[in-house]
Amino acid sequence: MERKKLPFKQAVNLMVPNLLTWKRLDWAFFFIVIPAILTGIYVMPAAITDSFNWDPQKATILSAFMSHYTHTNFLHFIGNLSQYVAIMFLIFCIEPKKTTFRKASLVILLAFPLLLTASELYLAPKLGGLGFSGLLAAFLGYLPYSAYNYLKEKGVPLKSYFLVLLMLLNFGIMILTWQNIAISQYLMVLVGVLLLAYSGRTGLIALAKFLRQQHQKFKSDKALYFIPMLIAVLASVYMLSLAAIVPQNINQDGQTVNILVHYLGYAFAISMMTALEAGKETLAFLRIHFTQ
Repeated sequence: MERKKLPFKQAVNLMVPNLLTWKRLDWAFFFIVIPAILTGIYVMPAAITDSFNWDPQKATILSAFMSHYTHTNFLHFIGNLSQYVAIMFLIFCIEPKKTTFRKASLVILLAFPLLLTASELYLAPKLGGLGFSGLLAAFLGYLPYSAYNYLKEKGVPLKSYFLVLLMLLNFGIMILTWQNIAISQYLMVLVGVLLLAYSGRTGLIALAKFLRQQHQKFKSDKALYFIPMLIAVLASVYMLSLAAIVPQNINQDGQTVNILVHYLGYAFAISMMTALEAGKETLAFLRIHFTQ
């Protein structure tokens, strides 16, 4: 029997219901205001944006902050902007904790520029650079937390170890793409992954069952579940894509990639959300054992 065509909003509610739970202000801020700010800064005259360039020898608070919103050329700008929109859309598809995301985004957009610059200045004093990619990497580091929240809302009993596991898997994939890495580093990551997987086996088994159920639903109605499955695949690819933004060869297409700021942006964000979740678990544990 031919499926009756549904109105667009009804179809979205059926396939990706989380998209309809965001406020219009959220859509406006993340998909209009932030791209408009990046675009506005990009088209500014060089006489203005020159003061935004981060130069460790001529460091200012303005350049420490604004260098993370300034781009060197069109490809640099449009590459970061398109990836930002893609990651943000995936977060909007799966993130159930809207208030947490809003607060984390403000930290990333307002505090991370200075944090990343200060970290660069400490770790690599002569390293300069421009671009939104450090903050983009931070949103990429937040994406696993969105997936974690989504899975927990669906009844999968995961804990903060899941975020650490994803972090280690990302590091493992990253060093697998690098050359001349000591075997001991591979083994350390592998042992860490196996220990975390074993300690969190209950949640991971439940996750496997949940994924199997979703696959069965997809097989039973491919038209209805194609979009959710596609979103799940894309989110998984992005969550394990640290190697793409932290390449061993820092010269890409004639440009030097600042892999340090990429790594720091990702690591700071996912560590921040992991610490938040671990703190909640610790408080819950203490509340249970010390209020009886």
